[in-house]
Amino acid sequence: MIGALLAVIVAALFAALSVGAAIHARSAVRRLGPPETSLLIAQASEESGAPEPSPALILAEIAGERRGAFAAMDLLLLRFRSAARVALAAGTGSALLALGSELDQSMERAIVTASVCFVLGGIAAAVVAGLGQAARGECRQFHDEWNRRQREATRTLGVEPRAAEWTDPGGAR
Repeated sequence: MIGALLAVIVAALFAALSVGAAIHARSAVRRLGPPETSLLIAQASEESGAPEPSPALILAEIAGERRGAFAAMDLLLLRFRSAARVALAAGTGSALLALGSELDQSMERAIVTASVCFVLGGIAAAVVAGLGQAARGECRQFHDEWNRRQREATRTLGVEPRAAEWTDPGGAR
């Protein structure tokens, strides 16, 4: 009885932790959207460290910020996959623990407890996957917005688009 209860508690705890990690990652994704073009240019000018930064230097700073945001988005999206795997693994492991601890006493109770543990893990994984899909859509939107803001900054600074290409050696995504 205590083993089955412990298994359900472990499954519920890991389900809650996985969903909490996904919610935290989703809020972190939301903070990666680009600022308005004028603010982006002002921040890049300030971060360049030069008293009178050239347009090319400002665009290089903007390109660096954009690449950093893209890398952060890619890493955050991996957290959703990891959290879903943790939820499924904890649900499955807890189900096996429940089966092992209850099987010699009551077959029905062992199966019910194992099913509850497995379902908890599955529900948590489904919730995490849903949050991950929503975050993936936001990341696609932010990618487009970052690219658009960089093009707007290039036009605002009066730099020819071909002359600004050297600032992004990684190429546009």
